[in-house]
Amino acid sequence: MKPLPLPRRALAACVLAALATLAAPGLQAATIGNLTSLSPVHAADVAKGEALGWDVRSDTGAQLRISLPQADVLRIQAGGKGGLTGPGDKAAPIVVGQPAAQVAYQIMEQPDHILITTDALSLRIDRKPLRFTLFRQGDAVPLWREVQPLSLDDKQGVQVLSSLPGERYFGGGQQNGRFEFKGRQVPVSYSGGWEEGDRPNPAPFLMSSRGWGMLRNTWSDGNYDLRDQEQISLQHAEGRFDAYFFVGKDLRDVVARYTDLTGRARMLPRWALEYGDADCYNDGDNVKKPGSVPKGWSDGPTGKTPDVVETVARQYREHDMPGGWILPNDGYGCGYTNLPETVKGLAGYGFRTGLWTENGVDKIAWEVGQAGSRVQKLGRARATSSPWMRTSRPTTAS
Repeated sequence: MKPLPLPRRALAACVLAALATLAAPGLQAATIGNLTSLSPVHAADVAKGEALGWDVRSDTGAQLRISLPQADVLRIQAGGKGGLTGPGDKAAPIVVGQPAAQVAYQIMEQPDHILITTDALSLRIDRKPLRFTLFRQGDAVPLWREVQPLSLDDKQGVQVLSSLPGERYFGGGQQNGRFEFKGRQVPVSYSGGWEEGDRPNPAPFLMSSRGWGMLRNTWSDGNYDLRDQEQISLQHAEGRFDAYFFVGKDLRDVVARYTDLTGRARMLPRWALEYGDADCYNDGDNVKKPGSVPKGWSDGPTGKTPDVVETVARQYREHDMPGGWILPNDGYGCGYTNLPETVKGLAGYGFRTGLWTENGVDKIAWEVGQAGSRVQKLGRARATSSPWMRTSRPTTAS
């Protein structure tokens, strides 16, 4: 074969370099180097509420902290020469759970690695390069190992973990139309919308069918690349790394640890778990929603809120349909009329009445306390200023 002319040879080298970059996610950021020291977190800090842990330094100046909030929960934080920092915004905290007062552990130092062990997990810390491997206690096969050292610069933090071909991944918050992500990318960023692929309420959480999970403690946008069969790349667009890892025997254990940390929803009343009906029944009989109802359908004789009682609720029962609640004002600019009458009528057919807080929350005290509504669908940004939580969140009163 004749040698390629210089220009073509240079072009081929550029193409190969680009392909290598694509094949190795996370290499754009600088890796954290080799371990130089590991020392316990000061007892005074633990006494103030910090979890049991160790401060780690690397030869690149990176600073890390490894901590054990619980025997089956591991936290790894990393920052550059400026040290460890918080999420850096004023959003509501993601983590609300408190660390255990005591966690039993063992630590063993070897020439090439350090091993930290609890009753539930083992973390291997390789010295050169500084890399982590997580085991379920007693298992010979790791839950994951870092394929390359943690990568961190002032714009992004990337962790690349090993994966097994049969491993499946779930999480990511509200990812419309999808719930299992092996072979896919999971954008962890707010997109709005209600169609397939939209993300009105994402979450930086991932869990594996092998019984481990991860929560990135950040509000920054991220992307979890799960397309490769043998490794996954987990990236967030910020110059810090802060991740909690949960270890259990199955997905149920992982979800339990995750909700221990982030808070659990109140148990809903039985009727709130039934089917519900949400629409605008105060719009002059479909004037504001042409084409969105079956041809010939009428919401009722008056086009006002009480029509929902006989036109909808009664139909549910006459056709032996399950249903526990109805939101009769679910539509932009819908409003309502004669709410106490509507609440009483729906109750006669076994429905609780709910409302969308479409134009504010100032009337809730009257709507619940006097009119008798029992569900509040908190619309848009009226309930929270979080950059991700801009979707509707129903709450109930018993």
